Amino acid sequence: RVYRRRMTVRRATSPMRATLHVSVEPPLPTGVEVRPLRATDAGPLAALMVVAYAGTVDDHDQPRSFAEVEARRTIAGHYGEVQWDASLVAHRSGDDWIGTTLVTRDRGQLLLAFALVAPEWRNQGVGTALIVRSGNLLAAQGATAWTLAVTVGNPAQRLYERLGFRVDGSL
Repeated sequence: RVYRRRMTVRRATSPMRATLHVSVEPPLPTGVEVRPLRATDAGPLAALMVVAYAGTVDDHDQPRSFAEVEARRTIAGHYGEVQWDASLVAHRSGDDWIGTTLVTRDRGQLLLAFALVAPEWRNQGVGTALIVRSGNLLAAQGATAWTLAVTVGNPAQRLYERLGFRVDGSL
């Protein structure tokens, strides 16, 4: 019997850094609210990861269970201490998630670990609003810089650059 392993092609990432400063917060679409991320949000985070990554350069054809494990590990601090005051969820009535920013402190650096928006809400200002709000919360706490890693070829890199992130090979 021959067993085949499914090979996943991983794409290179570009580390990016931005200086933090308080910015004017753009409005959210009508009916969208923002709340802090909670330690109990691993399930909804995993569900958003699945839909946000589907069909993108970050879609590695992983099962939903993989996203669930990653969400639990991230919230538990395995990839750096979650910065609860700066990690946000955009939602509609009830708790229908449409986007999130999740910030950690990884090896001494503030890291925008996740900036996710559900496909049907893209290009409506949700990602911009969440990132700016998270950045403002960090700046208000005295932070001066934060980082992220973006997959090469991800169109979100243009958003990050518009918000002040620059590729930084020293990271």
